[in-house]
Amino acid sequence: LEELKLRGCANLSSIPDLKGFSSLRILDILDCPELETIPIRGRCSSLEKLHVSSCPKLSKIGDWLSTSTSLEELKLGGCANLSFIPDLVGFSSLRILEEEAEEETKPSQRPEISKTVLNEIEEISSSHETESETSLPAASQIPELTVSQSVEPPIEVKIKGPSQTDAKANVERTVLKILELLSNDTIRRIGVCGTGKVGKTTVLKAFIDHPQINDMFDLIIWVTVSKYWSIRKMQDEVLRQLSTDFKAESENREELLRYLEGRKFLLVLDDVWESIDLEAVGIPNPSSENGSAIILATRNLKVCDNMRFINIEVGTLSNEEAWKLFCEQVGRVVNIPRILPFARVIAERCGGLPLLVIVTGRALSGEENVFAWEQAFKQFSGPCGDLRSRNDIIQLLKFSFDRLQVHDIQSCFLHCALFPEDQEVNISEFVTYCIEEGLIAGNTADAYKRSHEIITVLIRAFLLETTSNSSIIMHDMIRDLALAILLQEKGSQFLFRAYSKPVSRENHSSLVLRESPENNRLFIPDGCQFILRGGSRLTQPPSVEEWGKSSMIFLMDNNLSALPESPSCPGLLTLFLQRNFRLRVIPMSFFDCMPCLKVLNLSNTRIKSLPRTISKLVSLETLILRHCERLSMLPSDIGSLKLLQVLDLRGTEINLLPDEIGELSYLTYFDICFYGSINRSEHLKLPQGLISSGIISRLCALQSLGIRVFPGDERWDKCVKSIIYEVSKLTELTSLSFYFPEVELLELFLQKSAAWIDQCLTEYNFVVGHDIKRIVSRVPQYVELDYDRTSQRLRFVNGEKIPDAIAKVLAYCSAFYLDHHLDVISISKFGIANMNKLKHCIVSECPTVKAVLEDKEFTEVVFPCLEHLNLHYLWNLECICNGLLPEGSFAMLRILYVHACPKLKYVLKSSMLRFFSKLEELIVDDCTAVEKIILDDDMTTELSHMSGSSFKRLTLHYLPVFETIREGVWPSFEYISVYYCPNFKKINLDSKSKNTLKGIKGEKDWWDSLEWKEPSLSIHFNDLFTLVSEDDI
Repeated sequence: LEELKLRGCANLSSIPDLKGFSSLRILDILDCPELETIPIRGRCSSLEKLHVSSCPKLSKIGDWLSTSTSLEELKLGGCANLSFIPDLVGFSSLRILEEEAEEETKPSQRPEISKTVLNEIEEISSSHETESETSLPAASQIPELTVSQSVEPPIEVKIKGPSQTDAKANVERTVLKILELLSNDTIRRIGVCGTGKVGKTTVLKAFIDHPQINDMFDLIIWVTVSKYWSIRKMQDEVLRQLSTDFKAESENREELLRYLEGRKFLLVLDDVWESIDLEAVGIPNPSSENGSAIILATRNLKVCDNMRFINIEVGTLSNEEAWKLFCEQVGRVVNIPRILPFARVIAERCGGLPLLVIVTGRALSGEENVFAWEQAFKQFSGPCGDLRSRNDIIQLLKFSFDRLQVHDIQSCFLHCALFPEDQEVNISEFVTYCIEEGLIAGNTADAYKRSHEIITVLIRAFLLETTSNSSIIMHDMIRDLALAILLQEKGSQFLFRAYSKPVSRENHSSLVLRESPENNRLFIPDGCQFILRGGSRLTQPPSVEEWGKSSMIFLMDNNLSALPESPSCPGLLTLFLQRNFRLRVIPMSFFDCMPCLKVLNLSNTRIKSLPRTISKLVSLETLILRHCERLSMLPSDIGSLKLLQVLDLRGTEINLLPDEIGELSYLTYFDICFYGSINRSEHLKLPQGLISSGIISRLCALQSLGIRVFPGDERWDKCVKSIIYEVSKLTELTSLSFYFPEVELLELFLQKSAAWIDQCLTEYNFVVGHDIKRIVSRVPQYVELDYDRTSQRLRFVNGEKIPDAIAKVLAYCSAFYLDHHLDVISISKFGIANMNKLKHCIVSECPTVKAVLEDKEFTEVVFPCLEHLNLHYLWNLECICNGLLPEGSFAMLRILYVHACPKLKYVLKSSMLRFFSKLEELIVDDCTAVEKIILDDDMTTELSHMSGSSFKRLTLHYLPVFETIREGVWPSFEYISVYYCPNFKKINLDSKSKNTLKGIKGEKDWWDSLEWKEPSLSIHFNDLFTLVSEDDI
C-alpha cells in the first residue's frame, strides 16, 4: 500500500495501527470529525505527503512523524484541538508546510494591523490548495547571514539619506527645532526626550554636525553619561577632552569652572538616566551672557523637569515611515507576494523604533524563504510584541542575534559587550582580543581574516557601528541584549568557544525555532548590574559597593595589582580578571562571599597560588588559569568544587596534581601543564610523582583532556603507562593532548582506547618520541602557532624508521610535524595514502632527508589537501619533488616556506608549476646554494597556473648566490621582500606588473643598483619601494 485516503468518514473515531505499511507514501485524511489520533508504531521513512483537514477532535500527531525523513508536504487545516506535532526543523526534504494561522489575542495591545494584511497571512498559512509556484526549503536550508570573503576593514553602515527614508527627515526636523530654540538667548538648556532607541543619540550627533554649530560655539564636549555614572567619571571624561590632567574630585571641579567660564561651550550629555548636579561636576551655568548651551538626551521626562531643561520629544516613526525604513534594510524581497504580508506586520510591530526596524530588517535582508518569514512573524506576534517595556524590545532584538546562527559570530558579538559602555574599541585590538580568547579557530592568518569578516557581518547586521577612527561601538540597547543573553543558563557557552562544542547550524536553528516565546524569554532582572571595565587601564579595582551589586564583573586587560580583601557578592555569576599582569596575590578571604559564582577567569596573571577559600565557590563551573606561569600548586580544597566542569591549567607550572581532583566528577574539560627541570639538583627537590594512580579514570565525564609535561621528566616516564590505561577507559573523550615517550606506548593506546577505536577522538595532539627541551625552537614561532591551531596533530620526534603506529595515526591527521628523524630520506616513505588529509606539514632538522617526495612515478595524488608546507634545517635537501606527479597533487597548497637548506639550488621546476595554482606565499630564507626559484626544465610550461591572483607574497632573505626568480617571464606578485641577495641584480618586472605589484621591500643599496628590463619603469616602482625593517627579517 502506497496511498491511503480517508474522506468524509463521519463516524470514524480511530484507524488501525499503520506500522505495517512501510511503503506508504501518501496519507490523506479529510473531514473525519470524530477522529482523535493517527496511530503508527514504527518508522514511516517512505511517507512523502501528509494532508489532514477538518478533523476537529484530532489532538496529537505522534512521534512517528519525526521518522518520516522523505516528507515533502505537510498540510494541517481545521484541526482546532491539535496541540502537538513533532519538531519539523530537521526535515531536509520538506518543501510545503501549511497550517492554520494562530488566533490573534488582545489586538488592542498591539500596533494596528490592517485586516487585509491579516487575511493575506491567513491565506498563506492556512491554504489547503497545492502550491505550484514556489516550494519551501527545509528549515535546515534557511540561508544564514553570509560572511564576506573580503578581509578589508569593515564597512561603515549609516542610515540612508533623506531622499530615501523619512527617518532621516525626522531627525533633521528635530535638529531644526533645537536650533530654533537656541536662537532665543534665554533658552540655553534643552532636553531631547523619548523612549529607548527612538533615535535620540542620532539627533544629538546630527545636531553637532550641523554647519551652524561650529560658528555658534568655541568648544564642543560630548559625554555619554550612561546608567552607572558618577561625578568623577563625568569630570574625567570632560578633562580628557580638554587635554587636562586628572586631579582630585574637588580640584577637578574648580579647574573645570575656571577653564569653561568665559568660553562659549556646548556640552552634550547623552544617555542621562537621572538628574545631575552640574555645578558639582564643575559645569558653569549657561546663559545669554556667556553664550554656552547644554543639550541632553534622556528617556525620562522627569530628568528634564528636575534639571529645568526645555523638553523636545522625539516621537516614534509612523507606520508608513517604519515601513519605508524596513524596506530599505530588507531589499526587494519584500515585494514577493507570499512575503509581503508577513513583512508588513513585522515592520509595524517594531513599534516605530528606528533601531528595532533597522536591526530586524537587516536580519531578514535578502531572505526569500517564506518559512523563515513565517517564523519571524510568529516571534513578533508573541507577548513581547506589545513593546511595553525595555525587556520587550530586548526580546525582539534577540531575533537578530538568533539569525546570526554561526557560533563564532555570536561569541564575538557578546564579547563586544564586555567593554566599557559606549567605549570605542579599536578594530585591530578587538581582533587580537578575539584570537587571544580562543573565539576564532584556524591558523593565525585565517583567524585574522575570519575576525575581520565577523566584524563586517556584525556591522552589516547593525549590531555594531563603526566610528571615524577605525573603531567599533555598541549602543546601550544592543549591549543590554548581549548581557541578557549572557545571563541565561547557557549564555556562558558563548564566552568560551575553546571549552564547549560549537553549536551546529542545524542544532542551533532547531533551538531557536522550537522554543516557545515564554521559554525563550530574555530579560535583565531589576537591580541586576554589570561592571564592564575591560581594557580601561584601571590600576585600582572598583569600589566594594559596586562589587556587591553586580551579577557580572569584567575587569580583563587592566593594570590591577590588588583586589578587595573580602567583597560581598551574593549575586555574582561571572568574574573576568584575565591579563592583569600585575596581579600577584589573591586575598585569603576574597572568595568568602561569592556563593553563586559560576565562571572565574584568572588567566595570564602572575599569581603563585590560590587561597584555600576557593572551596567556598560551591557553584563554580568554569575555572580558567591558563598561562599563569608562576602558578606551581593547587590547594587540596579544589576538590570541594563539585560542580566544576572546566579546569584550564595550560601554561602553568604545577608540581603535583592533588588527589582531590578525582572528586570532580562533572569535569568535562581538563588541561594541565607540569613543571620540570633539566637541572638535576632542582629536579630532586620536586615531588616524586606527577599524578597518583586512579585519579584520571575517576573523571569519567571528561570530553577534553590535555596533559603536558616537561620533556625528559623521569616522573612522567614512570607513570605514563598506567595513565594510558586510565585514559583509555574514558568513553566520553573527544579531545586529547598527550606525550608518548616511546612509540610502543602509542601502540598501547591505539589498542586500548575506546575513544580511538570507536573513532570518537575528533581532536588530538600527540607528541611521540624522546622530546628534548629547547631554549629556542629553530622553527619560527608563528609557524608552530599555526601548527598548534590545527585539530589533529602528530609530532614524531627523534624517531627512526616508520613505525606502524605512526602510520596509523598519520592517516587521520590534519597536521604532521616530523622533528629530528634520524634515517628517513623522503617524507613520501611514510605512505602517500597516509597523508591525504594533511593540511599542515613541518619537516625540521632531519639530516638524511634529500627530497620531500621521491619516486620515479607516483601512482596516487600527493598532498591533495595540504595548505602549509614548512621545511627547516634540512642539511641534505636537494629538491622538493623528485618524480612525476599525478594531477591534483598540491592542489590546495597556499604557503611554502623553505628555510636553512644549504644544498638546495632551486625550489620548483617549471614543469611543476601547474600543481601550485593556489600558492599565495613563497618564503625562501637562508638557503646558501639557491640560485633561482624556478628551474626551467620544460620551456613550454605556461606561467598562467602560477601568475593568477592567488600569488601574493615572495620573500627572499639571506640568499648569497641567488640571481633570478627564473629565466624569462616571472610570475605576478603583490608583495616582494628582498634582503641580503647581493647577486640579485636584474628585476624582471614589465608594464603588466604595474597592475599587480603593491609593494617592494629591500635594502637601499640593492634597490639603487638594480638593472631594469624597462628602465622607465623604475620611476613608477620607486613609489612602491620601502626599506626592509628588522621585523621583516
